[in-house]
Amino acid sequence: MKVINNLRERQLIALGVLKEFKSFCDSNKIDYMLAYGTLLGAVRHKGFIPWDDDVDVMMTRPNFLKFISLFDNNQHPYCRFISMFNDNRYFAPLAKIYDDRTLILQKYGQREFVNYGIYVDIFIIDNIPDDSSEAERLYKKAERIRKYWGYSIKEFNAPSSSRMKKIARIPVIICHRLVGYKHYLKQY
Repeated sequence: MKVINNLRERQLIALGVLKEFKSFCDSNKIDYMLAYGTLLGAVRHKGFIPWDDDVDVMMTRPNFLKFISLFDNNQHPYCRFISMFNDNRYFAPLAKIYDDRTLILQKYGQREFVNYGIYVDIFIIDNIPDDSSEAERLYKKAERIRKYWGYSIKEFNAPSSSRMKKIARIPVIICHRLVGYKHYLKQY
């Protein structure tokens, strides 16, 4: 595996992974859409946002379940799929398809349990109720769970705005680590 530090090279590899993802989804009639910075970059910059180095896509849960039931990590020469559904060490509520010929080293202040290469993030879209108060209640609940999940994977020495905040955060992190990130992923 090769560590890629050059931004343009990372973008081109991520674009290659996206093309492989698109080909697989098209041939299996799986719907998805560009999302977040990737969508903004495609519209505003006709490509990547100049400083962005990853690709984001979204798909509905039924399409995601179809994708994970059909994508076989052993069939593609270098694209691999990772999520909480196929790797117990993976800790994120989203999935990735990545180039296993590369290695990405990221520091987000989170404990990483698994290594992967340059990737496309796959976000899952779930239905929300038509009732706006019920939708808001679910959104707030999801945000609370996401916050607790974040504590469960946070490094003790993660960057912070103040030393006191860093110290005060330690017991919170310990409590949420004891519950475990898998508990929050299932709830999320």
